[in-house]
This record gives sequence, C-alpha cells and structure tokens, in this order.
Amino acid sequence: MSENIEHILSKVKGCQKCETIIGYKKFPLIAHGKIDSEFMLVSEAPGEYSVTKGKYWIGAGGKILRSCFVNTDKNLEDIFYLTDIVKCWPNENNKNRTPYESEIINCSSFLKREIETLKPKLIISFGKKSSEYLLNQKITLKSSHGKIYKYNNFTKVLVMYHPSGIDRFMKRDIYTTQLKVLFKRIIEKKLDNIEKIFDESKYKYSPAPITIKSKNDNKKDVSKYSGEVSFVLPALGNEITQNDISKNQLRVTADFKNYFPNNNTILIFIHNGIEYNVKFTHKGRRSHILKLGSTLMKLLNLNTNSSVRITKINSTKYKIDKLK
Repeated sequence: MSENIEHILSKVKGCQKCETIIGYKKFPLIAHGKIDSEFMLVSEAPGEYSVTKGKYWIGAGGKILRSCFVNTDKNLEDIFYLTDIVKCWPNENNKNRTPYESEIINCSSFLKREIETLKPKLIISFGKKSSEYLLNQKITLKSSHGKIYKYNNFTKVLVMYHPSGIDRFMKRDIYTTQLKVLFKRIIEKKLDNIEKIFDESKYKYSPAPITIKSKNDNKKDVSKYSGEVSFVLPALGNEITQNDISKNQLRVTADFKNYFPNNNTILIFIHNGIEYNVKFTHKGRRSHILKLGSTLMKLLNLNTNSSVRITKINSTKYKIDKLK
C-alpha cells in the first residue's frame, strides 16, 4: 500500500540529513497545492523569498507562471502538486545557490516517493537540473524545451525552461503564450499532442502593448509604428528590485528592447518638463540598463511595487512618469 502525501511531507519536515544546508527552511504542507493532483510542477529547490513567505512560485518566475491563468478562476495551487527535488533552501552567506549533488542524492528519494504516491499523468519540469534528474540523462534545454519524455509506465515529463531569467533564452511573449495554452489544455484535461504547443513557428512575436498619443488621446495599435510610442516597465512577471533602486537604475527586458538603441549611449529623459541625461548600457541578450541617476530616481520615488510609463519621442529622447 502506497504512502499518502501528508506522511511523506511529515518526513521531509523532520529531515536534517544534509550538513551543507543552513537553517533547513522548507515549505509547509499547505504550500504544496493540490495534494491529490494528476499534474506536478517540479523545480530544483526553494528560493529564499518563496520559502520565507511559505508559498511556491511568488518570485519573478512565479509571477510569470501565475499571469498565465487567463479566462479561468483557477491558479497553480488548484491544478498542480508543487514540489522540488531538494526540499530545503540551499543558501550560502544568506543567498540562494544551486543545490549540491550530495543534497540532490540525499533528498531526491522524497520526490520519488511523491511521484509513486500520486502517479501523475504529467510532470512539468522547470530547468535543467530537475529535468536531468527526472530523466536520468544529460539534456540541453534549447533542444528539450517543450519535449515530452517517458518517466515510467504511467507518468510523462514535459521539460521547460525555468521562467526565472526566461528573457535570456527566448522571447517572453512566446513563452507565456505557450504556458497559457498548456495550462488551459491541462485544466480541460486535453493532453494529446502537447508538444505541438511548443512549435515556435506558430507564434508571431509582437511587442508588449503600447500606445500612441493622438490629438484626441485615443489609443491605437502601433506595433508597426515608428514614431512616438509608450510602454510600461517592468514587464508582467518582472519587478523593480531593491538592487535596482540602490543603483538608481531600471532594467529593460526583451519585451521593450526594440525601443532602445543597439549600443551604449546617453539618452535624454524628460520628467515634469525637465530633461535629464540617462546612461543607457546595452547588454546583448541580458536585460539592458537605464542609469537614471540619483536625482531622477528620487523624483520618481520608485519602490519594488512601482511601475513607470516610458514614452519614446525619438531615437534619443524619452518621457518618463511613475504609474504607481
């Protein structure tokens, strides 16, 4: 007779096997979502913010996942059993780190027991570390993203890029569209041909919603417009971090890179009718950086929950205003 999930998680709660783990911070039982689900989300280990708050997927990556439940009253916890390979927060100097191989070896038996108990139809594995463990083979995420693999006779594994840092690997609007379709299919229990969802040739990239000011202030579709456009930073699923605030900067993610130069330069930003020089640093595939400077940052009074509207006037001049 198989165990129940509550019994497995009670054993997880009391485990202190790894001498390399500091604090043994774990998710509480109530954080694991639907504990009798046919569908699982698996990542490598808890991060500091999520495990401290006692809830899975509430950091930057989690905001992306949670934003993909459209036209439904469901959320992650209503559909999925949520878990990791390593159950404690791996940290060093009070910061996140990648789990050590010894920690994976020590802890992975719990994940095996969770899978044996739930017998899920589908496991969505986010990231290389968890996917290689579940598949017992080396993979490259570039070629494995969106692919289905057999775990055992009743469970399949869907490999996906981890949503944290997705802008380094693919266009975010394609990734979120794939997730929206996937979640809808799972809710409807239509699991045939899931790999077709991840055929990127089906998705035409379009920039994030933007507006143009006309004389009557009507909003128009300007996805192909080359003049004055405006957009909101940060993009959905991102946030202005405390590190950004301390450095007086904003990060430009993939959603908005088309509206900025392809080189390092000085841009003019206008706030309340006054012009400010802003250093723009081009970072290739990583998020570009807008160094607003202490004066402009102080005037905008930004915090981690803030957002700004930026209006591109021409190739070097922008207007910036705080939204919240």
